[in-house]
Amino acid sequence: MRINRPDDGCLQVAALVLAVLMVAPPGHAQEIEPRRWSHLPIGANFGGLGYAYTTGDISLEPELRIPERQIRSPNPRCEIHPELRIVRKSARVDIAQPYQFGHWTGTVNGVPAKVDREGLANTSARFAVEPRGRAATRGKEFAEYRASAEHETIVGLGLVLQFPPANTTMTN
Repeated sequence: MRINRPDDGCLQVAALVLAVLMVAPPGHAQEIEPRRWSHLPIGANFGGLGYAYTTGDISLEPELRIPERQIRSPNPRCEIHPELRIVRKSARVDIAQPYQFGHWTGTVNGVPAKVDREGLANTSARFAVEPRGRAATRGKEFAEYRASAEHETIVGLGLVLQFPPANTTMTN
């Protein structure tokens, strides 16, 4: 019986991939936006309003002596998404501006305390292009493609920039 063994080139590639994964910094990949990589008609502009409400306990180091920490934070958001074409491929620019309200409560060194924050949160700008997928189309041609396509494979590349707000209002 003969046992097939992977060639040295395959083992070297596997070792390189493993080494890169071991030293790579952690990545943040949570984006809760449905159909982010869908094909959309070129020249279309989309806008959106959103709302998120966060509540819960906050984990801090015990040395800070701030037990029983809680947060309540309602956050409205508005955004715009113009669709465009770059080298016959679909591309888009997303610009989003959230506004944050935060109410934190807890005890600091045994004394009850609270703090409120309000103001613009980080503005985010995202540029994305789909190098693999259907060529960018407009109007009628786009509608015909969507009606006939059962499945499609899209590969997208995106760059996100976040800009800190200039000012946040603090009250105690």
